[in-house]
Amino acid sequence: MDFQALLLTVFRFLLGSIFLVSSVSKANDARHFVNTLVSFKLFPTSWAQPFTVIIIGMELIVAALLLMGWQSRIAASLCGFLLLIFTVVICLSLMRGYTDLECGCFGSRHARKVNFNAVGRNIFFLVMALCIMLWGGGFWALDNYSFVWKKSFASEVFLPIALACVGILILTLLVRCLYFLLQLMRLEER
Repeated sequence: MDFQALLLTVFRFLLGSIFLVSSVSKANDARHFVNTLVSFKLFPTSWAQPFTVIIIGMELIVAALLLMGWQSRIAASLCGFLLLIFTVVICLSLMRGYTDLECGCFGSRHARKVNFNAVGRNIFFLVMALCIMLWGGGFWALDNYSFVWKKSFASEVFLPIALACVGILILTLLVRCLYFLLQLMRLEER
């Protein structure tokens, strides 16, 4: 068995699972995540709600692509981009002395404060994403089976159904997030 491919597979599934849990946690408590973004004081308050939708959407897309192993290198690039942004935001907050802020990584249920452990964790995940960008998704990645997808049952039936299910999941979570954000906007208007 190829150790490198096995390691890349573990990295891909680990990052995909982390981003899936993170995005679902944020979508389930979008109001809390909006407040977390506002507390960092890095941009105008009115930008927090659009950023919430963008971040949750990107995390869901990255998670789906990594877990399926489809476009693994592109998904790992997006994953690395998000991790880099999150790390810079945490570092800026620490440099400004905001050590009592929640990082917002996994919603309100698993709230953690910004600290250097979060920076180290993100750098570790960033290295995993970099490995996937350089060497691919490892075993069980749809990227590895492009020759099978040309004219087969899998390409005509399985892949469209799988992508439709993932799309429905992403749309459902984004609609739920938007619903909570609209409720929040109504409360702010009162």
